[in-house]
Amino acid sequence: MKSIEVIVPRNLIKKFYPHPEPYGENAFVVDLINGMYTDVFKRPNGEFVTITNDEKLIKYLTKKRF
Repeated sequence: MKSIEVIVPRNLIKKFYPHPEPYGENAFVVDLINGMYTDVFKRPNGEFVTITNDEKLIKYLTKKRF
């Protein structure tokens, strides 16, 4: 599966961690409320997005988006 960009709603993020790679101050690893982890990038408008090909993560984030 090809990687896609998915919005990560702020209400699904339990905890932020520094990103282990040098992507700048707008990159984090997050712990989601369902126990999954992913990296996120903060857009200038305040949205968090992840770029992933993990089908379970994509399904979870798209169902919980609203």
